Amino acid sequence: MWLLFIMSPQDKINKALWDVIVASTDSTDATLMLAVQEGRLKLDTAQFQFVRNLVKSSIEAGYHKSHKLFQRAVDGVLKEQAKPKIKPMSKKNS
Repeated sequence: MWLLFIMSPQDKINKALWDVIVASTDSTDATLMLAVQEGRLKLDTAQFQFVRNLVKSSIEAGYHKSHKLFQRAVDGVLKEQAKPKIKPMSKKNS
């Protein structure tokens, strides 16, 4: 946890995004496992491992594919935030 204090803002954003992916993967894995245990999905052990790996790799591939787009959006927000704020000129009452 102490690492978060020495990470750059961009690294913190990337870590948070990866944490979302891990949570999604874990949740999907648990749902898949429950469906097999309850008999709603009939898979033998080899099929289950195959489907489990397929789902996990698909989620990770989606992350890597979308990461550049997300990165550009975050960069734009960070650049906008770093710009000096220009105060509007007030109109003098004449």
